[in-house]
Amino acid sequence: MKVGESIPIENFVFEPGKHHLKKESIPYLLDLYKYLDENSSIKISLEGHVWAFYVGDTLEEKEKTQLLSEGRAKNIYNFLIRKGISPDRLSYKGFGIEKPLPLTTRDPSKNRRVEIRILEK
Repeated sequence: MKVGESIPIENFVFEPGKHHLKKESIPYLLDLYKYLDENSSIKISLEGHVWAFYVGDTLEEKEKTQLLSEGRAKNIYNFLIRKGISPDRLSYKGFGIEKPLPLTTRDPSKNRRVEIRILEK
């Protein structure tokens, strides 16, 4: 992984409209924790996204998706802090529907995702 690179974590699976990970995602969340624990110089940003299929174009609907995407990233951020990763090494942001995957993506629900961006190594 290179500085500035963004990596989607495909195994972080969320219920539609929820910010909590499904139970099957827990082993992958622990893998992320172990990686950060073993590589103490790495700083990351957790970037949340949502699937835009049902979102209208009203400001209220866009704000809702923004909050949901932020909640997904913050949920992972809080877990890592509780496990002992310094908050100085982490940040989080929600992008709502602003950065969808390419239309060629076979499963559009993959937009319900959190990506890891490497800020510093």
